[in-house]
Amino acid sequence: MTKLCVLFLHHMDNDLTRYHAELISQYNPMATLVPLTFRGGIDGAICPVEVPSGFNQWKNSDLLIYYWFRSKDYVAAERYLIIEYDTLCATSFEEFYAGVWDEPVAAAIAYTHQQQPAWRWFCEIRDQTPYQNKLAGLSPLSGILFSRAALAAISELAKDPLYASLYCECRIGTLARTSGYNPVRIRPDIAKYISWQRRNPTSPGIWHSVKTRIDLQYLKPEARSVG
Repeated sequence: MTKLCVLFLHHMDNDLTRYHAELISQYNPMATLVPLTFRGGIDGAICPVEVPSGFNQWKNSDLLIYYWFRSKDYVAAERYLIIEYDTLCATSFEEFYAGVWDEPVAAAIAYTHQQQPAWRWFCEIRDQTPYQNKLAGLSPLSGILFSRAALAAISELAKDPLYASLYCECRIGTLARTSGYNPVRIRPDIAKYISWQRRNPTSPGIWHSVKTRIDLQYLKPEARSVG
């Protein structure tokens, strides 16, 4: 069983997507990289489910994870890390996530409906009663770390049509909370690195969102100092 499986969510084969996928492997050669897409994608990309015309990929990108986990292409791992295509990875995941490496679920932002009732993805739910006060959010999708047990439970619960209409960040958080998991924050300074807003990398780390290719000397593995 591999120690870490990286689920690389993307929607096209372009220079930025390939570059970010390459950086993941360069800095984390022992991790298993699994590129997931609804249609199209880089070499080796897996489309775990067929989607109808007009399907909103942006709103439902987390479905790639659950369908893949329950498919024949599933890879057994101790941990799973969600990385979106616009994430620049310029360090070891094990180093970056050291403080939460053994946590069941860790994310950049984790909150409940009780904590953040005005979040737009909670507000769009007309009837919240069926969720029994378990509505939660993990934002953004990129950077979320799961144990195998946690992702297995979430992927099984995702079969329930009750969760089909939820926005991806709301669905994954609600599934985690309903499955009995309380996500923790990746690290105290995570807002510097991972956000739904664009980030300008200034040091080694895991950066989201990065929409342009950034070639800086410190991002190259051979340029890192050791010790």
